[in-house]
Amino acid sequence: MASIQIKNLHKTFYQKSGTALQVLDNLAIEAQDREFVCLLGPSGCGKSTSLHILAGLVEADSGEILINGKPNYRDASYGYVFQRPRLLNWKTVTDNIKFGLQSYGVPGEQHDARVSRYLSMVGLGAFAGEYPLTLSGGMQQRVAIARALAIEPDILLMDEPFSGLDELTARSMRIELLKVWSEDRKTVLFVTHNALEAVFLADRIYLLTPRPTKVFKMVEVDVPRPRDLEDERLMRIHRDIIKSLVG
Repeated sequence: MASIQIKNLHKTFYQKSGTALQVLDNLAIEAQDREFVCLLGPSGCGKSTSLHILAGLVEADSGEILINGKPNYRDASYGYVFQRPRLLNWKTVTDNIKFGLQSYGVPGEQHDARVSRYLSMVGLGAFAGEYPLTLSGGMQQRVAIARALAIEPDILLMDEPFSGLDELTARSMRIELLKVWSEDRKTVLFVTHNALEAVFLADRIYLLTPRPTKVFKMVEVDVPRPRDLEDERLMRIHRDIIKSLVG
């Protein structure tokens, strides 16, 4: 597993016109080993950029990222769940997961066991031979979660994975995600602009400013698991966060 420390992270993009667009400004975030951490902020503030930097998809301008206290953060393995499932529609559920395993260099003799384990974990063992377009949106996202978990990463990055779902399906998916997470407790960084989602899922929530993004408050969610969505303690934390965000 892995702990994460992000210190003084800066990132500016340059548009075609040459205009500088500062996205991250001295961003500082921590996640302890096996902790579920949410980054909560308005759309377009730079939350996803921080995940892209961790995953090696984007280079930071400056700052430091430590994994288990060491600076070689690119040596850690990352599972990534995007806003959309990004499945290959011409491949079966099984082959979508195997494609991810092949991409990460997982030996072929391990593929069947991993596919079976992680599809069962997300409740889709009976759908291994189906194609993505025959599945509901929620089921497709569960396949994407299984694919990310199957590489057995040190850290799981989740970029608003339920934002494209209707609220009832999203609520069900949050519950299922926590059930899956409780089985092996990956360190999770979860991006969202939904305060109630963050409160229900997280051990710790970082509240982010509009762009250029920095942390303006950190909230501990000290409500025991498993949690009830209607728990007044969660509702109280949610109300406090909303006040902070609109304040």
